[in-house]
Amino acid sequence: MLPYLLYAALLLALFFGFYKILLEKETFFHLNRWFLVGGLFLCFLVPTIVIPEHWSIREVSQSPLEDQAFLFPEKAIPSPIEVNPISSAITNADPEIPAIPEVPVLAESPTEETQLIQTSYSSWQNLAWKQLLWHGYLIGIGIFFINLLIQLTVLIRQMVKSPKLKDGKFYIVEMADDKAPYSFLNHIFINPSKYDWDTYNQILDHEKIHISQAHSIDMILAELLVVIQWFNPFAWQYRKAIENNLEYLTDSEMLNQGADRQPYQMNLLKVSVPHYPIGFAMNYNQSFLKKRIKMMNAKKSSVRTSWKYLAIFPIIGLCLICFNAVKVAANQQNQAQEFDYFEGEWEEPWEEIAEAAEEMGLQIQHELEKAFLDQESRFQYSFSGKTPLEMKGIWRADIEGKRICVQFDNSDERRNSHWISTECFDRSEFSALPKNKGEFTLTRPAGVVNFTGEFEGDEGYGKYEFVGNQDFVQMLNQKGIRGEASEETLFHFFMTNIDEDYINDIEKMGFSSIDMGDLKKMAIHDVSRDYIREMAALGYDDLSPEDLVKGRIHDVDPEYIREIRESGFPNLSFEELVKFSIHDVDESLVKSLAKAGFTKLSAEEIVKASIHDVDAEYLEELKGVGFDLEDLDEVIKFSIHGVDADLVGSLNSAGFSNLDAEAITKAAIHGVDEDYISELAEAGYEFDDIEDVVKFSIHGVDADFVEELNEAGYKNISAEQIRKAAIHGVDEDYIEELKETGMDLPSIEDVIEFSIHGVRPSYIAALQDLGYDNLSADEIRKAAIQGVRVSYIESLNEVGFKDIPMEEVIKCKIHGLSAKFITKARAEGYKDRSLNEYRKMKIQGILR
Repeated sequence: MLPYLLYAALLLALFFGFYKILLEKETFFHLNRWFLVGGLFLCFLVPTIVIPEHWSIREVSQSPLEDQAFLFPEKAIPSPIEVNPISSAITNADPEIPAIPEVPVLAESPTEETQLIQTSYSSWQNLAWKQLLWHGYLIGIGIFFINLLIQLTVLIRQMVKSPKLKDGKFYIVEMADDKAPYSFLNHIFINPSKYDWDTYNQILDHEKIHISQAHSIDMILAELLVVIQWFNPFAWQYRKAIENNLEYLTDSEMLNQGADRQPYQMNLLKVSVPHYPIGFAMNYNQSFLKKRIKMMNAKKSSVRTSWKYLAIFPIIGLCLICFNAVKVAANQQNQAQEFDYFEGEWEEPWEEIAEAAEEMGLQIQHELEKAFLDQESRFQYSFSGKTPLEMKGIWRADIEGKRICVQFDNSDERRNSHWISTECFDRSEFSALPKNKGEFTLTRPAGVVNFTGEFEGDEGYGKYEFVGNQDFVQMLNQKGIRGEASEETLFHFFMTNIDEDYINDIEKMGFSSIDMGDLKKMAIHDVSRDYIREMAALGYDDLSPEDLVKGRIHDVDPEYIREIRESGFPNLSFEELVKFSIHDVDESLVKSLAKAGFTKLSAEEIVKASIHDVDAEYLEELKGVGFDLEDLDEVIKFSIHGVDADLVGSLNSAGFSNLDAEAITKAAIHGVDEDYISELAEAGYEFDDIEDVVKFSIHGVDADFVEELNEAGYKNISAEQIRKAAIHGVDEDYIEELKETGMDLPSIEDVIEFSIHGVRPSYIAALQDLGYDNLSADEIRKAAIQGVRVSYIESLNEVGFKDIPMEEVIKCKIHGLSAKFITKARAEGYKDRSLNEYRKMKIQGILR
């Protein structure tokens, strides 16, 4: 089940990345909704598909349990899995994670050389580790599911106990606390005392869209996703993406129904408070309010960009042929039964998944790290009472003076295992070497390696078998070293020559309670007695095994520490030293910054400078173009935003010289350079102030946008007008859609006014469907300003008032006359009145 969950996690990451990169900024909010919800289901369905053998691009294992091995590996015992790609991914993902050393390896046979591969020493020796991961996952599900139930219980309690009003199919639950309005199912939760009448009605209209379009279902699915994939950071981001898109969708619907854009956006600000409702309720107030307003003003996506949605299908297909389980023909299954060991079908896909995750920089590496870090190299299972990863294999050796370098090769094609390591030993450690064929041994405290084979000159080859020393195991137990000392672990201690003296020394140094894992990591990364003593002598006498391992991994040695101290940092903590080393802080960097005038910098500032490539060369470049900055934060900000001598020179060439640091930074942030300025100049827009150019760039005005407006018939418009057009989403598509409804506006200002007041082509078309075919641009704009929605006109039609002149409709809306008021008036005896009479009754306050 764990491979299935990880595959689903990878697919979820792919869908989220695809949405984030290609679709999030598109205004096809309905399509985005179906993409996100559909992707959620596909992430869990795709891994269950078993594909025909000829579809797969992988070499297929011939297993009698093929169809079950991928999703449920516990039903079929796989062979040991080579996970060097996973180890590599973990190492790349976090520089503080202990790395698995790489060593050169030789060919699979004694006579042929093959490519180099990574060495792994550890294996997962006990199925209990797998059970531990599974139980941890189930505990996480339990915690998040209980949290979901608590949220649901709170909502239901509010529905039942709070006073509420029925408004058609909606229920308005009146709250007394200071929370932002929100909705769930067909209930709207709001504190009516906090808002004026117009704002209150607009909030209700907003939440009614959420309810009418069943947005609560999307949020419930998103919450369930987080429960199932709680360990996956992309699940949390995916939930947020679903929630955000629903808000964009609702805002768009509000504007399409005739809501005035600016008052609506002001109401969003008015409603904004720091108290948020429960997670899977639809929330009127969102922390991403600025993004919502930006999306409302964004240029409407062109239909030409809808091809992006189809691009996900080749990606899904690639995942199917690369990672999914393969159905093997019956004759192949029969052949597979002859083997003693089961060759699982799911190990190769996971190597490929790890490689794919590494290449894309996905955060799923972090989850793989948590799952596999303690095992450091590969899984191990047993089948029919046998242990697949045995401490025996073939050896090859080269005699180099007084040393013998031996390659140990435990590779087994049958088990799809590659376990190779090379180590050099003093010749005196071996028993007498045979001149021709024969036997010899290599003995160390952790065990003995028995060799059989022969030497020809300085080269030898043959077979080996390691036998652990149980007396050494007993010594470890007596010393209080916790954990199981397996044959594989003992072989690792053998390779690093761990002995009783080492254990005694580290006990004397204060390491009285370490486990087998700590001891193994210390041995892997050469945490020697001398290193521990040197660290203690330099004042770091309270380091944990983990600290020492980090120090060795990141080359924090006495020489480096002395160098950093001499450069002006005599009192750094060991953790700060590790950070220095990780980010390549050395004496030359500190001195170069001091020479440039940045003295007395804190350790954190030095690290920031190194991270963002602020060094002597960069500072000299800035000085060369007139920026001798005294504040390191400003220099770092320059570097973060890509300000360099080339950019400054580019702006100088475009006529903007002597700019201050803030203006240069703004230009860099918004992509203003010589090319951009030249393109605008060719389109007829030249500027004396860089701020005006930056404003153009902020609102997406470029040469293509200017050309679009020209082609739509609006030429020679001012810079201010073109910027307004960009701000309010007036582009070629919007203008063409207006023309299709009969609105061929003579001035770009008229088009902008239409867009400002939320006049969408769909709104005009809807009015035309109701019989308003010959409205002037001014009438349509006034109707939109006063909030005359199609639903409002339809409600008047339903109570008997049809074919009302738009001017009358606008008056009715201005004075708050509604179909509900008319119905109530008729119920109280005021029947057979004209629309004008009902409007006067409303104005005069009758039937309050």
